[in-house]
Amino acid sequence: MNFLRLSSSLVLRGIYTCTRPELDWFYQFGVSEMFPDKYERFVAPIPEAERGDLLAAYHRRLTTGPREDRIAAARAWSLFEGETITLLPDPALAAHHDEDEFALAFARAIGEYGSVIFIAGNLPNVSEIAPLLIVIRLSEFRYADATAIAVVMLVASFLIIFLINRLQRWAQARIPVH
Repeated sequence: MNFLRLSSSLVLRGIYTCTRPELDWFYQFGVSEMFPDKYERFVAPIPEAERGDLLAAYHRRLTTGPREDRIAAARAWSLFEGETITLLPDPALAAHHDEDEFALAFARAIGEYGSVIFIAGNLPNVSEIAPLLIVIRLSEFRYADATAIAVVMLVASFLIIFLINRLQRWAQARIPVH
């Protein structure tokens, strides 16, 4: 029953609507001015010719090619995120983001949100997913609607985590551990 422990928490890392200007600010120009040394390490694995769209360049490196190349790209991205997630340096957090397996999982998860937004269906009330609905409501300046959808998602997430924990306790009480 160890798999039940994998979903025991939920972390709110930041609130982004995943608009192109926000992504450009974080990954192209903006954060680069706040953390120039960290940004240089972030772009280092990407050839100069591909730096016009770092997200696309990283997506290619995280999803294709030899595992060592994917891990190198993931470590650069994950370390950049781990070092810029807070304004106060946290060496322990940065070190964790630099571990191969964590970096690969983290970088792919961060990149996945943007991918899901852009490949989601666009048929109203048929194929739209909740994150896309939030972005649409925000772009329409319907902040109350976007907030309501986000709150429902958050409550649903907490309920799922609660149910998983209850199931884990129930299973531990009834199934002997070897």
